[in-house]
Amino acid sequence: MPGKRRDTIAFTVVVTVLVVLGAAGMLLVLALSGAPRTLVLATVLATIPVGPLIVCYMWLDRYEPEPRRLLAAGLLWGGFVATAAAILLGIGGFVVGVDDDFSLAIGAPFTEEATKGAFLLLLLWWRRAELDGVLDGIVYAGMIGIGFAFVENILYLAAAYNGTDGTGYDWILNGFRLAKQYFPNTKLMLNDVAITGMTEATDEYLKIINILKRENLIDVIGLQAHAFEFIPNNPNVPSIPGHPYVPVEDMAIHKANLDRLAATGIPIHIRPCETMTRPDYCCLARLDVRLQDPASPVSGAFKTRKE
Repeated sequence: MPGKRRDTIAFTVVVTVLVVLGAAGMLLVLALSGAPRTLVLATVLATIPVGPLIVCYMWLDRYEPEPRRLLAAGLLWGGFVATAAAILLGIGGFVVGVDDDFSLAIGAPFTEEATKGAFLLLLLWWRRAELDGVLDGIVYAGMIGIGFAFVENILYLAAAYNGTDGTGYDWILNGFRLAKQYFPNTKLMLNDVAITGMTEATDEYLKIINILKRENLIDVIGLQAHAFEFIPNNPNVPSIPGHPYVPVEDMAIHKANLDRLAATGIPIHIRPCETMTRPDYCCLARLDVRLQDPASPVSGAFKTRKE
């Protein structure tokens, strides 16, 4: 009995220490992997399959249920210890010069599965009485896998949304890459609304434009000059999370940001032409007549349309 108690204490101490260390490392990685809102969204989405999967394994374990604390320990081990160890070993492989093909085909599977399986080895060593058969091993392994997949999915989802190359716009960049690959003769245009009246919006737009420009993936800059962009206190302005657009009537601001976009050397296409509340109040007409200069890189339609 004293020996069994010592084994239980040893197992608990080792697992707890490794989980705490792994959790500290993974929380640091998560904190550095993206903006807080992105991480919250990624965490919510990664949580969706966790509950149903746990229910499935608990159903398998219904005849001789395993201790809930050990099952929870398996979840935590997979979520923090296995993921942290896999990342550390992956970084080590990068430092010593392991190529991507070897890492993906051999390195990652071996390190990930080995660190997951370490929990089962600890059970065999210190809590062997808890493993009565193959089904018990499957249940514990399933809990470890669920924990690992949960944290890994947070990283994957945050990276997919936030970008993994340091730009934050992988989803746009990859879309344009695919478009160029499959439609090489098509002119590619990046198009958005509520840009020129706000310097911050223009800054972000230019950042994306320059990322695409580096790989020759953009042929035209699109601007949707909707009427609401120029009417102060307009309640119909679209709400963009993190970038609320405030309509600006001062054409000097629009012109200054248009000049910045034109400085990229990429043609600008402005659409659509809309009427405002007054028949003679067309948003595009209020843009400087410079835009109609054939020598300007700005192109598009400049016809005043009345309703």
